[in-house]
Amino acid sequence: MSRWLFGCCASTSLSALTLLMACTGSERSNRPWDELPHLVVAISAQAESTIVRDTVAALPAPEVRFQALIEVDPNHLIPVAAPSTGVITRMRPRGPVAVGDTLAVIGPDANTRGRLYPALSRRPGTWQARLRGGQSVWKGDTVGLFNDNSHWLAVGSVSDYEVQFLDWGDQSWVGLDKDGQALRRGFIERIEGPNRQGFNAEVSVDFRAPRGPLEPGRSATVIVRPNDPEDSVAGVPAAAVVQLPLGSAVFVRLDPGLYEALWLMPGPASRGMIVVRRGLRPRTLVVTHGLDALVAAARDSLEKIVRKRRT
Repeated sequence: MSRWLFGCCASTSLSALTLLMACTGSERSNRPWDELPHLVVAISAQAESTIVRDTVAALPAPEVRFQALIEVDPNHLIPVAAPSTGVITRMRPRGPVAVGDTLAVIGPDANTRGRLYPALSRRPGTWQARLRGGQSVWKGDTVGLFNDNSHWLAVGSVSDYEVQFLDWGDQSWVGLDKDGQALRRGFIERIEGPNRQGFNAEVSVDFRAPRGPLEPGRSATVIVRPNDPEDSVAGVPAAAVVQLPLGSAVFVRLDPGLYEALWLMPGPASRGMIVVRRGLRPRTLVVTHGLDALVAAARDSLEKIVRKRRT
């Protein structure tokens, strides 16, 4: 990692000195920099006398909405126990079952005569055999697993920014598209990612199926409201956000006359506040007025480093 320290005297009218520390990933890069530079600006006492600062607010984390596809939740399986001690004389293969279907039959071994004990399906669903015919079992042993298809998952993707506010168990609502019924309550069962190839994370929300048949692959809208009161976003006064050649930034005071430009990713604006997605923490003091000298010095230094890198 290479570092440069640049000092340049601004014009007498501005009375500003800018110190720029640019961290780049490679000296052979064809771009002026590979990462946003660390930008520190020193201004005169006269320029600083016009500066006013305000505190970045902590706003509640926003609800997260995303589109999803539904699928049967495989994590809500009901064990089916052997009704008697004996040998499995018949085992139903894996697949859908109806009410009253025989799942397994337990009887005596081949050399003994006795009663046959069937294990029956009590509701429609999907059957998975865990044992096979001819195996010996004790009464109460699990012979298979049954899914009554009452629990479903709504699976979709959210951004790497949104996923930082989500956690397992967060209260959620699932609305099936083309369905006029009310939202169905659920919770986050699983979060995977963000993945290395992109900036999305996969979120699975468990919800109870409505009355009537459901088909996997049906689309749905999911709403998640974060539970943790510590989840918050930064709300910065709109007057503090300036646009520099490399992007949006705010200025924070380091020492008397010395200020740092913090790069940030602004979100939506509301009532004079801008939600900051990255780059700024709540309760930070930022400059809201008297920004002219800071912006002029920062722009001048960014231009100088570009020219120096290209020579």
